[in-house]
Amino acid sequence: MEYDTAQANLSAIDGSRGIEMLNSDIRVDLHIHSKASEYKENPDSTGNNIVADSDINHLDVLFEKLSASENSINMISITDHNRFDPELYEAINKRIDDDNSGTVKAILAGVEFDVLFQKDKPHAHVITIFDVGDWSKDPDTCRKNYKKIQAGINGEKLMGANEKYNLVRFESILKNIGLDVILIAHQHQGLTSKNVKRRTFSSATDDAIDYVKFGYIDALEYTKSRVQGIILSDLVDLDVKASTIVGSDCHTWETYPKHDRDDTRQRDSCYSTIRALSTFKGLLMALTSPDTRFQQRPRETKESYIKYMDVNGTRVELCSGINAIIGENGAGKSSLLAMLTEKSPKQHVMDFITKRNSIQADKRLQGDSFVSIKQGELEKKYWDNGMFESSLYPEIDNTQFEASVKSWSKKVKETIDSNIESATTLHKLKNTSFKLNPDLEQSTYYIQINEADDFTGDANPHETRITQIDNVRVALIAERETGYYQAGTEERMQLDAAIQALDKLLEILKTRSKNVALRSSVKNIISKQIATYQSSLRRKQSYKDTETENYRTKKNAVRNSVLNAVKDSLKTRPEVPELTGMPSNLGASSSEKGGFKFFTSAAYRDSASLSSDFLVNMNNGYKSLDAVLAIDSTSKAESAVPSRVQGNWKSRWDLLIAKFIENQEKTSHYITNASDMKVGGTLGEQSLNFYEYSSLRSDNIDVFVVDQPEDHISNARISKKLTEFFNRMRDDKQIILVTHSPLLVVNQDVDNVIVLNEDKDTNKLKVQSGCLESEGILDQVAEKMEGGTEAVRKRLKVYGEAV
Repeated sequence: MEYDTAQANLSAIDGSRGIEMLNSDIRVDLHIHSKASEYKENPDSTGNNIVADSDINHLDVLFEKLSASENSINMISITDHNRFDPELYEAINKRIDDDNSGTVKAILAGVEFDVLFQKDKPHAHVITIFDVGDWSKDPDTCRKNYKKIQAGINGEKLMGANEKYNLVRFESILKNIGLDVILIAHQHQGLTSKNVKRRTFSSATDDAIDYVKFGYIDALEYTKSRVQGIILSDLVDLDVKASTIVGSDCHTWETYPKHDRDDTRQRDSCYSTIRALSTFKGLLMALTSPDTRFQQRPRETKESYIKYMDVNGTRVELCSGINAIIGENGAGKSSLLAMLTEKSPKQHVMDFITKRNSIQADKRLQGDSFVSIKQGELEKKYWDNGMFESSLYPEIDNTQFEASVKSWSKKVKETIDSNIESATTLHKLKNTSFKLNPDLEQSTYYIQINEADDFTGDANPHETRITQIDNVRVALIAERETGYYQAGTEERMQLDAAIQALDKLLEILKTRSKNVALRSSVKNIISKQIATYQSSLRRKQSYKDTETENYRTKKNAVRNSVLNAVKDSLKTRPEVPELTGMPSNLGASSSEKGGFKFFTSAAYRDSASLSSDFLVNMNNGYKSLDAVLAIDSTSKAESAVPSRVQGNWKSRWDLLIAKFIENQEKTSHYITNASDMKVGGTLGEQSLNFYEYSSLRSDNIDVFVVDQPEDHISNARISKKLTEFFNRMRDDKQIILVTHSPLLVVNQDVDNVIVLNEDKDTNKLKVQSGCLESEGILDQVAEKMEGGTEAVRKRLKVYGEAV
């Protein structure tokens, strides 16, 4: 909770001790007492008050304990009960200035107030941290503010150990002091617990959740890890964002971190570890972003990371974690990235780096350990072949589709051929005549042998079946040899049995095929002998014999025409059904990676009737299957099939089929998430998918460089989604962003902000860098970025006079 003027001055919340990045953690204990709390405390077993020796004369004891290897505390606050001792604070600050404070590098001004939030309820302890300024830069302002705190409390001073401030008096004190504050309430149980505990915030008011939810209370102090877990669970269930923090509550310094000499409790934690500068603003930034600031994993600085850049004589260090480069348009942000990532930057980039400025880095990124996304690159990929590498989308096996289309095509052509043959046979029957002549019925000197029209040319229906079955057999043998089917398993035995069954079937079919081939061979021999006999006979025949032979030939033609017509009427005409869509398991394939499923889908997967889709290519009058199957002449067939290319109707039909298969096998891609929900296809949604995927599969990537990742993504999704994806990578990667979105700087809680400005006098680049709490960084965010002021206000919860 902060108190400020109506127009919040963002630069007032400062106090940094230099430009620093968030590359390491500090240990914080904001709950230590001194002798100033004596009026409320009792003697210990020695008969002395537990804070009797916790005074300015025993600072050596305090710093020794704080700096012990098991503690190594870096930032503290002396938070006495309803009291403030300016002299003690000044003495501690002087020790810090003299580097005589061990591991302690900063002290924040604080008081532990006893506050009665609601009548007929127990009181609560509220640790109040004040922003007094930076002692190292302006000790006089700090002294002045120390006195303000003391005066504000003394004006409403509690005298009795059991006295409390009601909420009105408490807020009046803070108002009179007039400094920004952070309020941390004690919470010794879950927020939703109905138990009543002393000094616990949720027991002190029925509105505890609202006080936390709306930012009146900035953090909750716990004493046990188990209690912290319960509080955090409640916060998640209540959808309330707040931090939890722990302190020692040490009263007797020589026993730190224990409460006093008689304290026998085994505490599992007495300090909090945060990633922040040792300042009021650093603490505030940590409390407003607990997910990225509290109890963070140690970060490794990898050899592949960029360590620094030199910009016109100013060294800018880069950290592991998130580095955000901001600045006005045209400041050279993208050129800076090009210098870091491109092997041969374009000429305008080189001019900017070497002629207009003097910029260099300790290394240029190279190899496979980094990913670089240029401005507009994802958009270009989106409109081309998609943002994701093609290897993620599996290929589709179209074998069954092609076989089905070709089989259907073959049946259609066979039906047309059969129709044409039937029409030809009937036409021949109608146009064949014969007049009986008894004189020519007599036998000739030489025997006449007439061969039936269909004596030779027997079809072998078994060959096609043999080929088909053998293809299946070969495929099953190849499947068996993949190594997937282990010997002795049920599936291996079933596969072996299937192959053996096909072997037996092939033996049967081959035997039948051999018999057909043998019969056809014998007929060919006979036919050849008949032809030879007839040829030799013509040289020996008399005129009468020749006339008789011609007569018999005509007679046989009539007989054959009748027989062929009868056979044609009796033959089985195969049905040619509509070629419907493929089964649901065909035409699509998927692979899983990085929490996503990548699907490839063929066009034919969406077809309800493949035959109808194909026949739209036919000429008018033949666009239905019934019309095509009714074709009974070559001329009609030629009219039915488009003649865009040369060739007879069959060759043109085959070209249409081939083109149809090609078009139907064209693929499209889509993605589903872990819940099998199809993700959005807009440019912004696909961009989010890309960054989410990158955050989940980037194990081999050390450095992630992106120029304006916020492009085409709404502010709501930047804040809720995109920041989450980058946070996944920040602990084990170096991330370098160029951005114009304050959400990716402030809400993302980046570790390092690099601000680029052009010097109007020299036209050269000026650079400033540091974490968000570093001096002037938030001012630059507010000034340089559209929406920056509002983002900073929301992050710091500046309430002004509304309180």
